[in-house]
Formats: sequence, C-alpha cells, structure tokens
Amino acid sequence: MPSDRPALRSALRAVVDRRDPEGLLALGAPPDEYDPEAADLARLRSTGGPFTATTVAEVWERRFGPHSGFVDRASRAELAAFAAELEAAATDVATR
Repeated sequence: MPSDRPALRSALRAVVDRRDPEGLLALGAPPDEYDPEAADLARLRSTGGPFTATTVAEVWERRFGPHSGFVDRASRAELAAFAAELEAAATDVATR
C-alpha cells in the first residue's frame, strides 16, 4: 500500500480536520496542524490495524500527551464514532 499512503493520509486528515478534536483549527492553527496524527493513523492502517476507540486514544495521547483535552473530554462512544469515520475513509481509499 505504499503508493496509496498519500491518498490514505489525505483522507484520514480530512476526517481529523473536520472533527478538529483539539479545537486547534478553530483557534487559527495552520492547516497542516493534524498532519502528524494523520500520518500515524495512516501508518497504523497500512500495517493492517483497525481503527478503534482505543487506537484513536493511543494516537492522540502519543501526540498530545497523556491528558489530551480531546481524550479527556470524549466519551468512549465519541472515540468509537471517530474511529468508525476513520475506518470508512480508509475503506473508501482502499476501494478506489
């Protein structure tokens, strides 16, 4: 999947940007603010890992620290919904 990774990363970043989990884009952060998280998520998906509430929280805490505002605020259901959106975006890229 290496040739698909840019498309995957872009699709995942679109989901992350739309959600703006930390509220940084709304505060005027640069448009590439969530690039590292999108890259981590793409790497996870490229190794066959599914997106789950746990994997989303792990990526977020690795990037924003153990008490990420998003992870601290989000319910398990919200994390699972985020994971489902990421999974749908990744599936869409894979079926193109």
